[in-house]
Amino acid sequence: MNPKFSTIIPFYNGEKTLSRAIESAIDQATQFFELILVNDGSEDNSLQVAKSFLGDSRISLHSIANHGVSAARNLGGAQAKGEWLLFLDADDQLRPGFFQILKEEIAQASHCDYLIFGINRIKEKQEEISLPANGHYFSRIPGTFVIKKSVFDQVGGYDERFKFSENTELFHRLALMGAKGKNIPWVSLNYYDNSSGGSKNLKNMVDSLSLFLDIHADTLSSHVKHLYHQIIGVNFLRFRMFDDASFNFRKSLSYKFEIRTFMRYLLSRIPLIARKIYK
Repeated sequence: MNPKFSTIIPFYNGEKTLSRAIESAIDQATQFFELILVNDGSEDNSLQVAKSFLGDSRISLHSIANHGVSAARNLGGAQAKGEWLLFLDADDQLRPGFFQILKEEIAQASHCDYLIFGINRIKEKQEEISLPANGHYFSRIPGTFVIKKSVFDQVGGYDERFKFSENTELFHRLALMGAKGKNIPWVSLNYYDNSSGGSKNLKNMVDSLSLFLDIHADTLSSHVKHLYHQIIGVNFLRFRMFDDASFNFRKSLSYKFEIRTFMRYLLSRIPLIARKIYK
């Protein structure tokens, strides 16, 4: 019998945290899942850590050259046999009892294409819990959502060009195809905020948000375009690319006038001051 849930953990040089992530899935105490580990070209001892868990028949391991987390997740999704997919990053941790809650919620929401859960953000010794709520934006972080495999396949999985905001882009396409979701007020994930993580890479951020604006120009709201151009502009200030920063601040202002954005535009025209403010 096929498993109900397929949990997919991609990893790249995650030897310090991978065991914690894997054990958080194994400890869910259910037979109705499989765990798919995808080695994204790791150069540390991550692969050896993953292999140490292969005595469990529910766990499989696949390796690819380093193509990024989106490609690794897509490989895991293609291998999955479960009805529902759960993606988990190698430096995060599922909360105890999640699969039992998930099983109950799925039974009551068979009409849904995906479910969104809450998150516990951990930074140093500080913890902050956030729950999804209707009418409010909630960041879709792997481990906080499950999606039907059939829907994931239909939408085309992750766009492998994205190295930042790939989950937001995925859910944008899900919204365009009319996928239905449900917010669940239960915390599924311990998210360890690591400032050196790949999602913090400024070049990846600029490249991915620029791509987002390009390929979804006809479907993004003016507010989102304003926000993304402003983020790109700030990063160009940090890169000392002042003409590019100026261009993006002008684009941002064309969608929504904000004093803060206007002041940043002025700074982009005065490099001497901008260099002192934006490190």
